[in-house]
Amino acid sequence: MIAMLIKRLVMPRFLLLYLLAFFTQFPAIASTPFEGICKTPDYFYSYLTGGKLFFKNKAHAKTLQNHCKQRRPIFRVTDRKKFQCNLVLNESLDDVSNSGTIEIVGVENNDENSTNFALFSVKMPGKLAWHSRKLNPEEKLALRTYLANDRHYKSMQDTIAKGEAFVVIQQGKQEKTVFVPGKWTREEYQVTQAHHVFTHSVEGFRYQGKITDKPQRYYDLDGDAYPEVFTNDACDGECLNLWSVSRGVKILAEYGGH
Repeated sequence: MIAMLIKRLVMPRFLLLYLLAFFTQFPAIASTPFEGICKTPDYFYSYLTGGKLFFKNKAHAKTLQNHCKQRRPIFRVTDRKKFQCNLVLNESLDDVSNSGTIEIVGVENNDENSTNFALFSVKMPGKLAWHSRKLNPEEKLALRTYLANDRHYKSMQDTIAKGEAFVVIQQGKQEKTVFVPGKWTREEYQVTQAHHVFTHSVEGFRYQGKITDKPQRYYDLDGDAYPEVFTNDACDGECLNLWSVSRGVKILAEYGGH
């Protein structure tokens, strides 16, 4: 029917073919809703108006649901503002995804962030500030020495030598988190550059793993000397990840949609 309508119009043949191709493919590019994925009951992403949450397992879902039922607060991490929550779980027997719908309670109509998504924590976030800078010569030498005995790290050695690695620290603390840019991944709908993560303490360096893209923001959520890390992968929608890096790299929460 679309083709018949277009043929009635006076237009060049190449434009007709283009429009036919566009309308034929249009159903395939329909958007999907934005959703949060929780790998722990302690942190999650959501619109302030609420939204869909998926959980790693049913126990995590029940823990957060009980937290909400007991009217215990949740906190928006960016400004430590307090809210409450309601979590209605999907109780169907075939719900293998352990999903639910969360409502954020206490949003004011004049809240400028009310239409945006946010990261929430069930515990009051810390106020520690994180500082990022390039590695100094002493740090470069120490990290390259740590990596010297493993040929798999040759490309990292070159990256460190070029001055592309950087360190994240708290003012006055000895512990450091070092990020070394790695390989690019270029796919049809996603372009990311992996970053290798090292932590440093009085015991020296320790390799923790790699995250999918460059860190965008750092949080003080669990009170230890290393940050939780936020990445926003370049994709055809939103591909957000919250990472823990202190005991091996792992994702704490995800948020995305197209």
